[in-house]
Amino acid sequence: MYRRLILSALLLTVAGLALGVWGPTPAVDGHIFDQHRNSIWLGHRWFDGRARPSDVAMLLPRLQQGGIEDLYVHVGPLDARGHIPEWSPTTWRPILEALHPRHVYAWLGGVTTDVFGIAPDTVALDSPTVRQAIVETAKDLVVRGGFDGIHYDLELIPNRQPGFLTLLDSTRAALPNTLLSVATPILHPPWTPLLHAWSSDYLGEVGARCDQVAVMTYDTSMQTATLYKRLLAWEVPALCEAVRGRGCHLILGVPSYRDHTVIHNPKAETLPAALDGIAWGLSLTPDRSAFQGIGLYAEWTTRPEDWTALEMRW
Repeated sequence: MYRRLILSALLLTVAGLALGVWGPTPAVDGHIFDQHRNSIWLGHRWFDGRARPSDVAMLLPRLQQGGIEDLYVHVGPLDARGHIPEWSPTTWRPILEALHPRHVYAWLGGVTTDVFGIAPDTVALDSPTVRQAIVETAKDLVVRGGFDGIHYDLELIPNRQPGFLTLLDSTRAALPNTLLSVATPILHPPWTPLLHAWSSDYLGEVGARCDQVAVMTYDTSMQTATLYKRLLAWEVPALCEAVRGRGCHLILGVPSYRDHTVIHNPKAETLPAALDGIAWGLSLTPDRSAFQGIGLYAEWTTRPEDWTALEMRW
C-alpha cells in the first residue's frame, strides 16, 4: 500500500514537472496591449553610410506595420577611453531625416571591466575620467548628430553597480532636454540561478534617472518555450512594479535572433514565445501605467516570418 502511495506521488510529481516544462499556457491576445509605441535596435550600417535609400524604403513600411516609434541606432562601440570611432554627420544626417518623425536614439554599446576585466575594448564605469568621456561622446552625438536621445547598452553591468548610476546622473545633467534610455538585464527570479539579473530596487534606481528602460527579456537560459513563457509571466508584473512611479517608460525586449549560446536557446526563446509570455504577464499586471511597448532585437536578424509573427501576436 505504502509503495503504491509513494509511486503515485512520484508519478504526480513527474507529471507536474512535465506540465510546467512542456505543458500549455494561457492564450492572451497581445493586440490589446499594443500602444503602437514599440522599438527596435538598428545596426551600425544605418549610421556609417552603408544604408541606401532603398534600404530605408524597405524599412519604413516595416516600422509602420510593427507600430515602432523608437529606434536605437548603433553608433559604438565605446572603447576603453569612452570614445567611439570617428564619424561624419554629413553621412548620417540624410538617414536621420528619413527616419524622423520617430524618436531616434544613439545606441552606445560596449562591455564593462566589471565582467570582462581590463582590456583595450572594456569600459571602466568606476573611472570618473571614462564616465566624463562617455558623457562628452553622448553630447557630441546629440549636438552634431541631431539624435533625439541616448541609449546606453553596456554589458554586463552587475547588480548595484554605483558607477552606472553616476554616469546616468552626469548624462542627465549635461543633456537635460535629451531623451535618455538604457538597456538592462531582467530581474532575478527567486527560483533560477541567473547571475546577470538585477534586483528590483536597483532597476528602480536606474529607472528614476531615465526616460526609458529597455529590459532584455531574453538570454534567460530557459530550455523550452513553455518555461520561457512562464518566466516572462513572472517577470512582466515584477518589472512594471519595479519602475512604477519612477517617471520612466518600460520597453520589453524580444528576440528575433537565432544564435545558440549558453544562455540563449533559439528553439525556446522564440519571438512568438516572447510575445505570448509578455501578453500573459501583462494580463497579470494590476498597474501597467509604466509599460510602453516591446523592443525588437534586432533589425538585421528579423526575417519576414518574424514580422508576420509580430503582426499576428502584437
